[in-house]
Amino acid sequence: MSELQSLRLQATAVAASIDARERRLHDALEQLASLTRVRLALDPGEAAVDAWLASEGFGLDPHGYFERPRVLDRARAGDPDPASSVFYCNDAQRRDPEIRRRLWAMGQIDAELRRLRDRVGGLAWVYYQDASGFAMSFPSHDPQQVVPPDFDWHGYFTWRSVEPGVNPERAIRWTPPNVDYGGKGLMIAASIPIYDGDALLGVYSVDLPLRHVHEDALVATHVPGQLNFITDREGFLLAHPSLENVIEPEKGAWAKEHVSALGGDLETLDLAALGDVGEHELVDGEGEARLVIHARVPTIDWIFFATFPMEAITEEIHRSMQTAFAKASAGDLQARLELDASGPLEQLIASYNEMLGALQRNAEARDRAVAELERSRSYNRSLFESAPVGMALLDPELRLLDVNGAFGRLVGRDPESLFRARAGDVLPEPERLLGAGEEPVALALPG
Repeated sequence: MSELQSLRLQATAVAASIDARERRLHDALEQLASLTRVRLALDPGEAAVDAWLASEGFGLDPHGYFERPRVLDRARAGDPDPASSVFYCNDAQRRDPEIRRRLWAMGQIDAELRRLRDRVGGLAWVYYQDASGFAMSFPSHDPQQVVPPDFDWHGYFTWRSVEPGVNPERAIRWTPPNVDYGGKGLMIAASIPIYDGDALLGVYSVDLPLRHVHEDALVATHVPGQLNFITDREGFLLAHPSLENVIEPEKGAWAKEHVSALGGDLETLDLAALGDVGEHELVDGEGEARLVIHARVPTIDWIFFATFPMEAITEEIHRSMQTAFAKASAGDLQARLELDASGPLEQLIASYNEMLGALQRNAEARDRAVAELERSRSYNRSLFESAPVGMALLDPELRLLDVNGAFGRLVGRDPESLFRARAGDVLPEPERLLGAGEEPVALALPG
């Protein structure tokens, strides 16, 4: 496998890993939205709702939240209940019977929120923003430390990202990185709208720490100087080492940094023209020539970019060539150069592989000839040994070089003891026997 092929596979593997994670989240959000749609359709009657609110201990908090004191007190004592949600509902909202019914409906869903959080892993918050104006967040915490009870959730960026005017497809949408209101740092949020026919019932959102979601993508480097980043379909950066320095520190601030801000050829990069996987060369904002490999994340239409200094790629090619040359010098004629290159280097690689192929074919032909000669020698030897007449090979001085078994039996000697023996010491009148023809002893002299 060539170096470039290996880098392509690494980029597509990272994109596939991100896609699998976000697909799990999308599936979980869709299931939660379906369940919530069913819950909000239920109506046990105003008396039953009032009884439930009373049994749960709902009341108006001194800070203006209509909530359960047991939930608020525990969170404010520094020990929030990890299996419970918290409501953002104020005094004006609690007087509305429809809102009270919706509080009852959503109060039964903590277990599903916990399952979603456990299933996906790494989520900071799961929160529901109701069309009536209240909100619910999981796990529980002190709402006073996040937003006031009269906070306008319909103005919050997660609601705005999926409201009908910007999301007629009613799809799950991801926001750019933002500073968490809950104080947990840089987040990225996914939201799904919940509809009953054409009526928007509410919006579910999840906040994921950007570091947790994409840290593996940014640090998955294999070449010195490699830089990875992720953009959305519009070209805004979702993950880049510089984002922490770009974003404003205040709560709710967005990091609307476009890939073009990285400078160089990235200013004119046409994301719409990019295929699912591909690579090209460009010059970055620092004036450095880089190889860029991109891979799409299909579920959310993000693009993962892995960029490599061309100098580092060239060094990798040189190292691969040196390794191949060393193997060939040691006799490994299968040590081909599997490199993607262009120009003169491509011609050099092709010529080297062609030369090595010719050498390998010649070596294989030689080996076949040697094997054939060995088979011929073995066959002739078997004929020599199995001949019913005595046979011997002599040198010009009439010394025995080789004899078969029949010859040894005729002269009463072990064939091995006859090596280099004089024919005159073994045979009577050897000169007459040579070429005599009528005796049961055949002798041959080398030419």
